Amino acid sequence: MTKSAFERYRVVDIDTHVTEPADVWTSRISRKWGDRVPHVKRVGDTETWFIGDQLSYAPGVVSAAGFDGTYPRYRRSYDEIPPAMYDPKARLDFMDAEKIHANVLFPNPMGTFSTSAFHELAEPELMLECVRAYNDWIHEWASTDRKRLIPVMANPFWDVEAGVREIERCAKLGFTAALIAT
Repeated sequence: MTKSAFERYRVVDIDTHVTEPADVWTSRISRKWGDRVPHVKRVGDTETWFIGDQLSYAPGVVSAAGFDGTYPRYRRSYDEIPPAMYDPKARLDFMDAEKIHANVLFPNPMGTFSTSAFHELAEPELMLECVRAYNDWIHEWASTDRKRLIPVMANPFWDVEAGVREIERCAKLGFTAALIAT
């Protein structure tokens, strides 16, 4: 009997995303910034990310794995998002079921795939706190299995010196320095 590719090779999904929990920034950033910190509010029947008073996007829009609808329909709340999108143990179980050895973990838009959402804050100290908070969170999340969950760090592209410091900091944490979302 011929073995499938999944049985012959260790498959690495190099473009998988993680849905950031609603408290990833509010639990990690100084309260002095108040509502300027990225946070989730319910608008009607939809949980939505805000930066300050500016609506950003609904996490259910980008947590589409397994969703059988099409936009403009999407998951309206974290309760509707599959746990494998935000829980590392559930992600590993899902990967096992799909015969995927490892995931390279990219952030969703709020998690700074381009860090441009944080740039809108226009306050360099807060912008850097947001990047660091994300990197600390994804590092902790991936520590559930360092060999299979490979985090992509965020980088403050607007400040070269701060970007170099963040790369160095994340390298000490154990990030693969070549995997940087900018």
